[in-house]
Amino acid sequence: MGRLEVDQVEVDLDPIVRGVLSTAVGLVGGKPIKLLKDLPDPLPMAQGDPVRIRQVLLNLYSNAAKFTDEGHITLHIREEADRVILAVQDSGVGIPQGNYELIFEEFRQAAAGRRQARQGSGLGLAISRQLVNLMGGDIWVESEVGQGSIFSFSLPRIPASDLSTNTRQPNLMSEGQ
Repeated sequence: MGRLEVDQVEVDLDPIVRGVLSTAVGLVGGKPIKLLKDLPDPLPMAQGDPVRIRQVLLNLYSNAAKFTDEGHITLHIREEADRVILAVQDSGVGIPQGNYELIFEEFRQAAAGRRQARQGSGLGLAISRQLVNLMGGDIWVESEVGQGSIFSFSLPRIPASDLSTNTRQPNLMSEGQ
């Protein structure tokens, strides 16, 4: 892979999340998949690169849509002491535990019969890991075959006391989205 670069700025997650959720509708196509969200209000501020955060989220949604035939894909966001955790959970085919690290390697995917027709380049998760690491975070997966997967990544959190004046915009996401 070529060299990836990221900016490190204060990031308001609200416009990123709204855009990703809008795009996710097209990613699921006509499949009977509900797009859900579990988000705090207001969304926390993070440190990172807004374009790269969007890229990682869209990759996780794309993978979830690819490996989920029906059910749900849910975006979870939560704050911890010094980081923000963003997670995309699906009710798809799941990943065997022995393949958790393998799927983050370049050109590698978890081998399962049903997945063969859904393969892409095998670069998305490797690039996502590199981007998240460059932004000072981590990325990981929890999964159970036949039950689905949760892909989570962390970003440094900006405490409310450190926010510059007028950085925050109100959370414009409605419950219906």
